Amino acid sequence: MKAAGSVGLKHRSAWRKMALLTDKDWIRHGAAGFGWLAPGELRVFDHDQMNEAKDWLAEPETAG
Repeated sequence: MKAAGSVGLKHRSAWRKMALLTDKDWIRHGAAGFGWLAPGELRVFDHDQMNEAKDWLAEPETAG
């Protein structure tokens, strides 16, 4: 866990969006089942949707 701070886990409460790119169904199901544990919003994209994932991550946050 000491190394966790070096990969951003120390500031995980500041994460607003996470995009997961995968072609594995078991990862999709895991994200659907456990995504609520992640801070912010988690969306799953297919590998061929990388540009869409990047665009979604770059979108400004909406007040709400």
